[in-house]
Amino acid sequence: MLIDAELAAVATAFRTLGDLILAAGGSLHPGLCLHQQGSALWASVDTQALAENPDTPLIFVPESLLIPVAGLNWDLQDRLEPSSGLDTLSPLQRQALEQMLALYALTEKLANIQPLIPALALPRDSALATLLQSGHPRWAPKGRSHVMATFLFSRLFVYNSSAGAVTEDSPLQERDVLMPLTDVLNHHPAGAGYKIRQGGLWVKAKPCGNGNECFARYGYKDAMHLLIHYGY
Repeated sequence: MLIDAELAAVATAFRTLGDLILAAGGSLHPGLCLHQQGSALWASVDTQALAENPDTPLIFVPESLLIPVAGLNWDLQDRLEPSSGLDTLSPLQRQALEQMLALYALTEKLANIQPLIPALALPRDSALATLLQSGHPRWAPKGRSHVMATFLFSRLFVYNSSAGAVTEDSPLQERDVLMPLTDVLNHHPAGAGYKIRQGGLWVKAKPCGNGNECFARYGYKDAMHLLIHYGY
């Protein structure tokens, strides 16, 4: 794994997360490169390595390292730190969460998300907010106390850990999780979909456009949904 980061602390967090994924039985594409510039994080893949390893996932995170958020409690202020619930995580999950939160803090994600997400950026009496709400009735402007909740929502993946057919005796097991390292992938409508296979979260190395940046597809969402919840 190659790292191209302006901040040494970001490079350390990237490297630690990669090591944790490998220690948990996951894998990283041999051509994977992680980038940081200012507040931006993204991933790319070397074209020659991709040609030599076309079926190797860009990142494979075992289920044991995905971080369930149901047991975590947050004060929902501008703090990248759970107020309680860390004891619900395994030691590896706690280490991964610590590194993810360090990445978010180092790149000032909370400060940068506020002017981008309409729910946080628009005042309650804004004509534009009213217009947005008319096209998306379930949306509503939010105050600063919702910054952390809004940020977390934009990072969650609904993971289904149920193996085999869904039956009355073996129901669908879904939970919201944070995805170590995988969440640096930006969205593109032609990006790779997140796959649940081999006991974990699997994402294909799929560059889009003219460069070698790899993208994920955050589900099939309309433009209004992406604007409201992700800011673009």
